[in-house]
Amino acid sequence: MSKFGYIDKIGRLVIPPQFDTPGDFTDGLAAVEVDGKYIFIDKQGATVDWGIPLQYEYLDDFSEGLAAVAIDGKYGYIDRNGTIAITPTFESAEYFSDGLALVMNKSAEGLMYEHYIDISGEKTLSLPDDRLLYSFSEGLAQHGVWNEKGNAADEGYIDSTGAEIIPTHFAFTSAFSDGYAYVKTKEEELGFIDKTGQMVLESTLRFSPQIFTEGLIGVEIDRNFGYLDKTGSIVIEPKFDRVGLFSEGLAPVAIDAKYGFIDKTGEWVIEPRFKEAYSFSEGLAPVMI
Repeated sequence: MSKFGYIDKIGRLVIPPQFDTPGDFTDGLAAVEVDGKYIFIDKQGATVDWGIPLQYEYLDDFSEGLAAVAIDGKYGYIDRNGTIAITPTFESAEYFSDGLALVMNKSAEGLMYEHYIDISGEKTLSLPDDRLLYSFSEGLAQHGVWNEKGNAADEGYIDSTGAEIIPTHFAFTSAFSDGYAYVKTKEEELGFIDKTGQMVLESTLRFSPQIFTEGLIGVEIDRNFGYLDKTGSIVIEPKFDRVGLFSEGLAPVAIDAKYGFIDKTGEWVIEPRFKEAYSFSEGLAPVMI
């Protein structure tokens, strides 16, 4: 079975292929999966040894100094010393953003409900338990309110105090990235809003994925993929089979079933030769050889 390793920005393999699931580097560490076990590695590919046993069923990348872990079916957080910072008591746990993380608990009646915690693990933001909640991104988080029939949610955005910043005008919302969020209005309009909730780019094109990074977004036109800018103009012609997110000035793209990396002019920086590839983080990118 093929494995993931990491390359640098000139395409040199710096960490040999050995991982089933690669992670992004944050402050020099990445969470990876090897043969069903989760570990942290440094940028030389060495397993991080904190002098304590690491037996996690799940391990996420660090965000704001903490990483979500699962132990015996419960989720909590460790700090950068590998020490349990928030005891695993949750049914699920997401990344931290703006000092908050979305977690799931089980009520005494056995019902699941979501809420936010701060970095001390304390519940914060007094929001109704039946509210649909999402993780924060760029200072805002999606939230949903069920309609009267209870078969769909009207969605909008709250800030880190719980105040509604963008009313629940939408049938579908996504997280903010690069100042834009992809939405679908109740009138079936598709496009991107800014942080005031105004539609700034209306489009029925298929985006892949539906987020801007570094001012560009992947788009499919006539079964080929390229990139648009925030004005909706094509800046990299659709000529690829697959495209990924721009990060550190480069994006992974595929042509003829091989991945390489292009710059913002659409020129190859690392020629396509990989089975799979993901975006760069801290100068390294996961690739499958």
